[in-house]
Amino acid sequence: MCRKQFITAIFLAFFFFGICQGYSGGSGTEADPYQISIISDWQQLMDSNDDWGKHFILTADLDLQGVAMVPVGNYEQHFTGVFDGNSHTFSKAVIPHFSQFH
Repeated sequence: MCRKQFITAIFLAFFFFGICQGYSGGSGTEADPYQISIISDWQQLMDSNDDWGKHFILTADLDLQGVAMVPVGNYEQHFTGVFDGNSHTFSKAVIPHFSQFH
């Protein structure tokens, strides 16, 4: 493989690994919970009902001002996972009235 192809292959591997991994790390297991470190991690959790039965840990304080909040879990599929706040906090979150979601 020539040098240019090798560099392209390495770049694509890092790019796709970053996309597939999701969150800020972890695998969603009890021993290796998904890491919620930035706002986009929390947004991914809100949107990823396939993950609502997995393990999560908050690794930083998050300021959610201006973030459109939706429940993690709903009538059809509840959040059954584990969320460890790890002594961190969410702040400035505005949660719409529950009646808007059913």
